[in-house]
Amino acid sequence: MVICAVFLAELDKHKAEHQTKKLRKRAGDYASWLARAFDQPSIRQGVTLRFLPNEPMLDFKSHGLDPRTPDDRLVAAAIELSSAEPELAVSVITADLGLSLKFRSRGITVMKPPESARLPDGPTDEELEVRELRKQLATYANRQPRPILTFADGGSILLIEQQSLIDELDFVTPRMDKVRKKFPYIGATEMPNLSSYPLATQIGSNLHSLTTSYDRAFNIDVDR
Repeated sequence: MVICAVFLAELDKHKAEHQTKKLRKRAGDYASWLARAFDQPSIRQGVTLRFLPNEPMLDFKSHGLDPRTPDDRLVAAAIELSSAEPELAVSVITADLGLSLKFRSRGITVMKPPESARLPDGPTDEELEVRELRKQLATYANRQPRPILTFADGGSILLIEQQSLIDELDFVTPRMDKVRKKFPYIGATEMPNLSSYPLATQIGSNLHSLTTSYDRAFNIDVDR
């Protein structure tokens, strides 16, 4: 496994300058691991690390590359290594599509790492800050007193039986008596005897019925 100079340079850059604290720490941890592996390059059976400390010296322009671009410097390193040691089967591990196209267009094999090898993203700095602020807010809220109202029996609910302040009959009855005196019941009236005058009898009977109905309705309204 070959570690190129441009890879180490980008790792140091992320360790010091990346805007996300999580990625700065991840880059720092990986750089420390590589520093230890430099003295013990055999990381497991059949896998040995090899460091290329120098930047590639090939003609970037003739290969259509730009030395100011880290990706192009990585491509140049792979081309230079493949030319210097043709017996090696040089392959590059990357999940970057643009970088993969650059390698493949120059005859270099590209292998994509499996998803199982991908490190979890983890929370961002903003998410960690919000989480810490919520924790502090909860701590502050728990410190605040929570007054609770209780009564003599120790309960938080007091049942009160509602009692009328006045006697309804004592209040209503005398006032209704005044109303009835002012508007007394209309008593029943008798129809005079008009049998000698048949037409007058008919008219009187109709008028008596209307008057009786009115009187009954008036008396009902007084009761109401």
